[in-house]
Amino acid sequence: MKKEISYEVVKIGIKNTGEAPIGREIFYQCGICQFIVPSTPKDSTGCLCNNIGIDKDLHRLFVKDYSNFIVLRKNSGSKSLRGGWRRKYFWFLVEKYGFTYEAKAEFQFQNPKMLVQISLGPKTPRIYFLRRGDDPEYMMPIERIIEFLDGHFPYRDTLKYELEENVVYYADLFRRYADRLINDFEKWWFPAQLFFYKQYGANYLYPYLKQHRMIE
Repeated sequence: MKKEISYEVVKIGIKNTGEAPIGREIFYQCGICQFIVPSTPKDSTGCLCNNIGIDKDLHRLFVKDYSNFIVLRKNSGSKSLRGGWRRKYFWFLVEKYGFTYEAKAEFQFQNPKMLVQISLGPKTPRIYFLRRGDDPEYMMPIERIIEFLDGHFPYRDTLKYELEENVVYYADLFRRYADRLINDFEKWWFPAQLFFYKQYGANYLYPYLKQHRMIE
């Protein structure tokens, strides 16, 4: 039976880094880009939008916006039911759009152009997109993509709902945008990365965008 990592929320709304617990089971999630980083990384790391950063050499945690800083604790155990939710609610990717599905893969749904990861957090599913062949560092969350396409992302207070309810909500949202997200992938991928770079100061994207001639 497949073992899957899940998380529970430990703290929200801390005022300084001294209040953030540290440990092998403790992780930090950015409320802006939704990325999760370990509190004790092997190397310096950070979230996708640079709201959270950890300097391994200096043993320091950096947070720009504490209102978007969430402390998580990792739970280990059998989560076959949760894995079943991916198949149950996102199977339209296979049936309608021809994706392949591999439960144990980092990106469970794949086609020749793009990879899709469905990550199940303590309360909220996270949907990430990646151009095939690119480093996972450049994956983008569905929230930022829809914000780029439509100018905003429909807000939902996921903490008020159970995880499966939020999975259903995000799956329905994905389904509504699926034609644009999948069929027009090549049209929006690089412009969306450029938007993310400019809007959120995601400087790690600079060499990637320069390589693909999106910036000078």
